[in-house]
Amino acid sequence: MSEAAARAAASGRDRPGPTHLPLRVGAGRADITPDWPVSLAGFAVRTGRSTGVAHRLHVRAIVVERGPRRVLVVSADLLNWSPERLPGLRSRLTARCGIAPDAMVFAATHNHSAPATTRWMAPSIGVLDSPYADLLEARTVAAVTDAIADLEEVTVANGIGTFDLGMHRRTVVDGRAIARPNPDGPADHDISVLAYRRRDGSLKAALTHYTCHPVLSREPVLTGEFTGYAMDTLEERTGATCLYLQGCCGDVNPGRLGGSGITQVPVQGERLADAVGAVLASLPAGTDGSGDPGARWATAQLPFDQIPTPAELTGMVDRDGIDGEWARTLLTDLTTLRPSATLLVQRLDLGGGIDLLTFNGEVTVAYGLRVKARSGGTVWPVGYANGMLGYLPTAQQLADGGYEADESTRYYLLPGRFARSIEQRINDTADSLLRAD
Repeated sequence: MSEAAARAAASGRDRPGPTHLPLRVGAGRADITPDWPVSLAGFAVRTGRSTGVAHRLHVRAIVVERGPRRVLVVSADLLNWSPERLPGLRSRLTARCGIAPDAMVFAATHNHSAPATTRWMAPSIGVLDSPYADLLEARTVAAVTDAIADLEEVTVANGIGTFDLGMHRRTVVDGRAIARPNPDGPADHDISVLAYRRRDGSLKAALTHYTCHPVLSREPVLTGEFTGYAMDTLEERTGATCLYLQGCCGDVNPGRLGGSGITQVPVQGERLADAVGAVLASLPAGTDGSGDPGARWATAQLPFDQIPTPAELTGMVDRDGIDGEWARTLLTDLTTLRPSATLLVQRLDLGGGIDLLTFNGEVTVAYGLRVKARSGGTVWPVGYANGMLGYLPTAQQLADGGYEADESTRYYLLPGRFARSIEQRINDTADSLLRAD
């Protein structure tokens, strides 16, 4: 049996299920803000430790079940989840909550003003604080435990609105991509909302999917960014648990702002909350949903274009900046000089006519638009899930170069830039799960 088939069997997605049983949902939430200074992840230009808290950080969880089929969605106000610690966290949650390890998705909003969570990124991007990693895991277990205890029958409905914050950030000049806002470039302005309501009609939980980097603030303070601020606002307004799922925003940043910095976080957060609220208000009456919760997985090897030798790295260790940092770090573990990296793609059925297709990478928007087009909008593409591989550009973006294709590989401690063939491999892997109905 293939790895993907084994995972599907473990999750129960490949077996007919008791669709006549009611859909049940439970929700939980926990504060994951450290009460001590930490290294913030996301910007090499920001050094030192955090100097305060502008807005609290949270981890949110929903459990969706129908009969014996149960899946878990976790979303946190983080840059990414640690691939080193996720296997242990999955095992811990399985033992405590009875959810199959492969029926869980751990998504990050890609918030650039949160603590570092992994050792395997360049130290200039953020240094892991081990006590914080322990706090994050404990609070996540608490949120999921609360969600299990909170299960009740629900109806489900979904809808789409628009939001104008995201803008393409790559512009090609003289055959080379540079970081410059590009209003004519691809972006995804859809806000997709999935609402679970109690039998009395009150909102129990909502999932919001949008595509834009949370990079408004570069100040050395903790904030959930506009994504977390919007979910906090919605929770205050509705009393429901509200999760944000980040789309394929690798090359989409905020644009058309009236200002910048930390002051824009509540401004744009309120605007996003208003837009999501408008979608919620427009939703039709919910139904019992269709299909059973479950998960399928697929993997692919993404080859690197060229890998340095240990001798070449040794010749770079005295360089200033990220090049020297990259060389010194790779030399501490020569197994990093591997020919390819492993892409993990997960399809999670939420039992309400909407599925998630998640990627363990910083996926550019063209991939997300393709998933939505091929699925008719019933599958939401989610990046920054189940760990972090690095940027996943298209073949054309790799040809044009620029940050996503070249410079970012140093910060993600990859041994080299990806080969252009990765686009076909990523699309083929996604398609294998899009066809898996």
